[in-house]
Amino acid sequence: MRLFRLSIFSLLIGLALAGCQNRKISAEQRSLETAAVFSAVIEDKFASSIIPSLTIATKSSHYRSGPYPALLGDDYLERTTPAERVALLQEMYPGVDEDILHDFQKVFAEEATFDTSIPLQISRPYRFVSEPAHEEDYVRLSRVAFNTSGNKAFVRVGYACGLFCGSEDHFLLEKVNGVWQIKERFPGFRT
Repeated sequence: MRLFRLSIFSLLIGLALAGCQNRKISAEQRSLETAAVFSAVIEDKFASSIIPSLTIATKSSHYRSGPYPALLGDDYLERTTPAERVALLQEMYPGVDEDILHDFQKVFAEEATFDTSIPLQISRPYRFVSEPAHEEDYVRLSRVAFNTSGNKAFVRVGYACGLFCGSEDHFLLEKVNGVWQIKERFPGFRT
């Protein structure tokens, strides 16, 4: 009987630990992980750049900003369902897990303002601005989508370098030994 109780106790502890690993990450943890993901993708995107410092927009990119209304239509969110948006994202980013794409279509649907109190860990000086000047070069990031375990992330990074100059990339990252690493890079437009 004692062995049976010990087995049940061990099983319950195992299930509790598994549940902790699969729960959604807290808002505070999401903010910390977002800063770490931003740091990793900025370092990757600008590793070979000669730009001495970066201006980073505090407002996120989203379906209703930048090139998206022209490409997808102003009414894209109204005329599509979340499942349809995920299906399109799966075509564009086949290596990305479906649960991350569900989170991405949700976080990319609305503009957000980033918490600038958590410092980024990047190798060049940077500053945050709410709205960059028209002639200013700047980086604009999407909100970060995470898988349910919180160990994979997906994000969009856009860079504007003039009126008709810019680029965008999407990044799939994985947290390995506590460090976010680029798993796959999906180059977007270049002008």
